[in-house]
Amino acid sequence: MKNLIMLKPVSIVLLLLLFISTIVASEVNKTGNPWVAVHDFSVSPKLKKMGVNGWRIAGVIENELVQKGDYRIVTRSKIAKVLKEKNLTSSSSLEPEAFAEMIGAEYIITGQIQNSGNKVILIGKLIDVSNETGEVEKSFDLDVTGSSLEQAVTKLPDLYEEMADFLTMTPGEFLDLGIHSMNQGNYVNAVKAFQEVKNLIPVDKIKRIMQSPDFNKVIALDDSSIDTPGRLLDYGLKQMNNNHDKKAAEAFKKFEEITPFEQIKQLFEVGKMLKKAENLVKKQKENLIIVIETSTNLFIKAKEAQDEIESQMPPEELCDKAINNLENIILNPKIHLTSEEKLRIEELISRIQIFKKTLFAGPSKGKTWRVPGIEIAMIPIETGSFEMGEEVSEEYSDYADNPKHKVNINNQFWIGKHEVTIGQFLEFLKNVGNSGTEFNLTDVNESINFSASYTPIKKNYAMKRGKGKTWGNKKQPIVGVSWQAAVYFCQWLTLRESKEKRLPKNYVYRLPTEAEWEYSCRSGSATDYSFGKDEPILLDYAWYRDNSSRKTSTVGKKKPNSWGVYDMHGNVWEWCNDWYDETYITDEINDPFGPESSPDNLKVLRGGSFASSPSDLKSSTRYSFRYKGSKKNIGFRIVCAPEI
Repeated sequence: MKNLIMLKPVSIVLLLLLFISTIVASEVNKTGNPWVAVHDFSVSPKLKKMGVNGWRIAGVIENELVQKGDYRIVTRSKIAKVLKEKNLTSSSSLEPEAFAEMIGAEYIITGQIQNSGNKVILIGKLIDVSNETGEVEKSFDLDVTGSSLEQAVTKLPDLYEEMADFLTMTPGEFLDLGIHSMNQGNYVNAVKAFQEVKNLIPVDKIKRIMQSPDFNKVIALDDSSIDTPGRLLDYGLKQMNNNHDKKAAEAFKKFEEITPFEQIKQLFEVGKMLKKAENLVKKQKENLIIVIETSTNLFIKAKEAQDEIESQMPPEELCDKAINNLENIILNPKIHLTSEEKLRIEELISRIQIFKKTLFAGPSKGKTWRVPGIEIAMIPIETGSFEMGEEVSEEYSDYADNPKHKVNINNQFWIGKHEVTIGQFLEFLKNVGNSGTEFNLTDVNESINFSASYTPIKKNYAMKRGKGKTWGNKKQPIVGVSWQAAVYFCQWLTLRESKEKRLPKNYVYRLPTEAEWEYSCRSGSATDYSFGKDEPILLDYAWYRDNSSRKTSTVGKKKPNSWGVYDMHGNVWEWCNDWYDETYITDEINDPFGPESSPDNLKVLRGGSFASSPSDLKSSTRYSFRYKGSKKNIGFRIVCAPEI
């Protein structure tokens, strides 16, 4: 330090008194070590749910006090015994004074632990309960912050130990800690320690000793272990409180000779600046934690959005937002990052980038696939066998078009989690002309019944609006489109994804076969409906004549089947790839795809609609319609499956 000023002995020590208060440390108030008990700490409800326990906190702090040896401890076992005798389950319901009287303690350590965001705050107090009101001798607020609240909780044992140290440190120990921190360049911690010294020293008594004739006498202490400013301070305070003024003066004289008062003074002169710097660093660290937490949450939402069409933002956009937040922190020259913090951020960015690449890698076995840019969620369907159709009595066997028979599905495929929506079909129409396809736009337009009042889109590829329409938003299923229009959609999507190399070999986007559709609908069930056979439960799974108001509804609003596929029962009939035949081949069959043609140009419809009766919504029910025709209650869903 520059410009050191030499002062008279009394003046030098008075520098210390600039940060001295009138509180006398409890350790030096008594001729013997006082009895101390640790009262249960109160715990916030959220931390309680995470297993933080006030009795355990008290136990940990008590253990630290025992090891320190500065107090006589009223142990937890004795406290538990007294509480049992008084028919009390814990001490937390008692005021500190009443608790102390019950167990015979002179001092109580108590406090609370609470959370704020990802921060845990531990508040501890040392209370002198020798009088009725109780006087707080020491009080400390310590906190710990983690990347999550759970992670912060893992750091609590160290916080308990630190609290026990602070509550039992003498003025001299705080002084030595402050000088050590100052010499190490940790000025923030030094100021904190010196402030605690200020709170623990009796000003008037020290002044009286310093101004006595004994103070200016040259003396030599007979105890060589009292060799630091802090030890000298504690020794002097102890002698002073025992009315041994001469010994106290001897200690304070030596204390004056070896204590760096000028450095402490200058440190306090820049204290405000240090506090500002500390607050700035603290704020930056808090902001850093918030950014990392926010980006991590965006990453989690991106993973969830991969499987959910109802997410507010596509997973790739969530990833981009998270990466942008993190990169702004790294590139900001005003934010100083430690090498550990920078590495942590870079690792998180790398993880998000790797995940983002998987979003565009195409379907993979057993995983939900979300087609980029059009947001069609595809559910993986594993191979297996099932009984297709339904039992038909001999009396009606000649008339039924769906007799039961065994079908083997030998290739994994993915099926649309929802029916194709208006918004997704509009995306196709707006891009098909620029896709490099060989589609004739005239043919595409002719496959859509734009003139019908029930068709929700106009010939200029805009969505119709107006009073009396049956649609309300772009997340309702597309209707008014023929089987051929649905095929054009699939062909466009196949070409688009093939160019991006996001399709497994020999796989395409197409309409499901009847067998694929029913296998997906049943989702492992053998009953009339995917959820069982009770018709009243249909209300939870389907839009049909009893609850639909005779119009389409937003996809995904009812319960899915056990494989996670929505609206397989009701809302709209769904086009299948197969030509319609009046009856199945009833032998066991592998991967059927229907007849080569239909004399009446009929394609299969499945699932029932908003206008259907419960019997039309069965997993096995079949219906048919002209492949060039359209209706207000016919839509489609797609599969990513082997080319037929």
